[in-house]
Amino acid sequence: MTFVTEAGKELLVGWVNQLNVPIYTPLNITVKGKGTAATPPGMNGAVFAVVTTQQPDNADDLALATLAGPVVLILS
Repeated sequence: MTFVTEAGKELLVGWVNQLNVPIYTPLNITVKGKGTAATPPGMNGAVFAVVTTQQPDNADDLALATLAGPVVLILS
């Protein structure tokens, strides 16, 4: 998925799984508009991932801080 960057801010992937608080991992830019991020351990079932520069402690605030996404992943 392509995304918009904010100058000078680290990009993160915010992961939401079940009713847990979001977990964040760095987004490593590979080419303009694309990147990779490690999946946090313990994620399973339906997982939502978004690109953000913030680290809110709940999914509602993460929705407001989202730059791209969400994307739904099914992990086992």
